[in-house]
Amino acid sequence: MADIEITIDSANDLSIIKVHGELTLDEIIQTASKLYIQQPTRLVLWDLTEGTHKNISVVEFRGLAQKMRLLTGQRKAGKTAFVGSTDVDYGFFRMYEAFAELENIEVKYKTFKDIAAAKRWLGVRD
Repeated sequence: MADIEITIDSANDLSIIKVHGELTLDEIIQTASKLYIQQPTRLVLWDLTEGTHKNISVVEFRGLAQKMRLLTGQRKAGKTAFVGSTDVDYGFFRMYEAFAELENIEVKYKTFKDIAAAKRWLGVRD
């Protein structure tokens, strides 16, 4: 179970989701449901530099993309950056990008190994 810290940067229309510990599939779905339906922002940054989702299977990740297609309708033209500092997390995020494309999710996704690069892609300044 992870500790999830959510920060809303209204000036940049950005939600930052900072994960500490081991993230579960249910936690991803609950967090995304809360943010994408109740407080949608155009930009989202999932920061797992102090966390991991390594125990989520490939099959679960594929199913996650199918669920996210239903939740991202409020974020058309949105962008989501994933930051994973381990090779496993980075690889899974890259795989999720492909699953999201197969599901025709209108949000753009990109995976990074550092926060600064992710923020540049999102067009956000510190």
